[in-house]
Amino acid sequence: MKTCDKRTLETILKHKEYFDCRLVEIASNAQTAIKKLQDSLDILKKENRALSIDLTRAKLNLKSRNEEIERIRSFAKKKSEENDDLLERLNRLEEEIKKSRKEIEEKSKQVDELVRKNNEFYEKLNRKIRRLESSNSTSSSMSTSFDVLSHTKSKANASTRKRSTLKRGGQKGHAVHRSALSEKPDEIIILLVDRAPAGAAESADKDGNTYYATQEIDFVMKSRITETRYYECEEGARLDESVMRKYAINSVAYTPHFKAVSVYLNQKGTIPYQRLCEMMDEISGGHIKLRPSTIVSWNDEVHEKSLEARKEILRSMMGHYIMHVDETGANVGGKLCWMQAMTNDRGSYFVITEKRGDRECGPATLLSEYENIVVHDHFRAYQRLEKCIHAECNAHIDRYLKCGIEVDKNKECEEMLELMHGMPARKIELIEQGKEKMEEEEIAGYEEKYLEIARRGLKKYYRTHKNYEKKYEPEYVPTFKRMTAYRDDHLRFIRDFRVPYTNNAAERQCRIIKAKKKVSGQFVSMAGAEAYADVMTILQTSKIRKENALANWVCQEKCVSNF
Repeated sequence: MKTCDKRTLETILKHKEYFDCRLVEIASNAQTAIKKLQDSLDILKKENRALSIDLTRAKLNLKSRNEEIERIRSFAKKKSEENDDLLERLNRLEEEIKKSRKEIEEKSKQVDELVRKNNEFYEKLNRKIRRLESSNSTSSSMSTSFDVLSHTKSKANASTRKRSTLKRGGQKGHAVHRSALSEKPDEIIILLVDRAPAGAAESADKDGNTYYATQEIDFVMKSRITETRYYECEEGARLDESVMRKYAINSVAYTPHFKAVSVYLNQKGTIPYQRLCEMMDEISGGHIKLRPSTIVSWNDEVHEKSLEARKEILRSMMGHYIMHVDETGANVGGKLCWMQAMTNDRGSYFVITEKRGDRECGPATLLSEYENIVVHDHFRAYQRLEKCIHAECNAHIDRYLKCGIEVDKNKECEEMLELMHGMPARKIELIEQGKEKMEEEEIAGYEEKYLEIARRGLKKYYRTHKNYEKKYEPEYVPTFKRMTAYRDDHLRFIRDFRVPYTNNAAERQCRIIKAKKKVSGQFVSMAGAEAYADVMTILQTSKIRKENALANWVCQEKCVSNF
């Protein structure tokens, strides 16, 4: 035995009681721990038995779950096959939906475009209806049979003119209008009779014998051809250079008078080029073979050579105390242009412009320095004229007031129309009495009543139409506003007896253009339209001055140089 072991044993034996106590204590603690462990083991056994039961149950549950999963898998597999079919159908449906959606978008665009066009058409139709409602034969080229469009009356009673109680034909006491006898008859027939016709004109021959004459007038159109034969020789006279140019290409030429007649029939008679050529051919028995291009060149010749004559006409017109202006649309090569008309007692002047208010060559420019009276229809370009005295056309006012009476049943329109028609009647009465103007007190009375009716009409309308859109206002509302704002211009005809009630003088000139439009439709080029304007300036001026246009046509290749 080792020494250290001996010492340890000795120490243990020396303290044997202590070690015995500690051994007892250790044994006791060991038994307690063993008991605790035994209790824990029992608990664990119980828990193990419970867990075994739970495990058995879980296994049974898992088995049932596995069986259920297998059933679900088989069901899912079956459904998956169905889903594939459904998915394929769904894809097809999605493609069809995309296609339908695209078609719907296209149709929607088409519908939107149709709606837009329908709205535009509806607006145009409304404007046309409003224009027809306010238009009639008194202020347009419309026939009187269409006045029913602007009135609620029947077609038979569309006219507002009062029916006359007089019989048709000449009235008792009316002077008989007889045609004058020609002083140089082409043929004279002498008959010895017991009694001459009651209407025969009494006269006397150079021997002083009394006779009674009747005449019959016939009109014969016959071509007259003058042939000039030239024999060349050394001693012959030298022809004028103008003659050499005249027959430089063609041996046949036309006289200035023939050119004048052709242009006159084409423009004044509104006979189209081709039809005029056919008429000339038939009238002359086949001797005259004109081409439309020839007549066109003659019109251009008038345009070139009438410049000085037109300047003289314009200067003469500008020196007059009054000027009537108006315009009407003219189609030139498919584009809307404007034929402008200026007229007074000294002549008529026409110009064609691309814009209605043309500031380069239109009436507004030509009248920029005019200081007398300009009668117009309230066009803004004329309103800008600062040096002239303005006078408004009341024919348009009559039309709008009649529309207010017939369509809107407005009492103020009826009162205003009666007042407006009473003033020119009073003016005529004063002129017949030899008076040159109306008394200021009477004018003030007319003006007061005029303003009172217009303001009452406007106040009444706005009281009952507070939230009504401006574009839907009846025609008489802006008419009353205009009459109030431009009172002096509308009533100038009672302050100055030289001023007419309407602008019919200019409108009559525009009707000539409307007749041209209805026959020809349009001008092919601006040059043709300008030539027409120049020719009509010459012809209409001759008519106003009571001159014969053809008699004034200057000969010797100067188609129109002076009128």
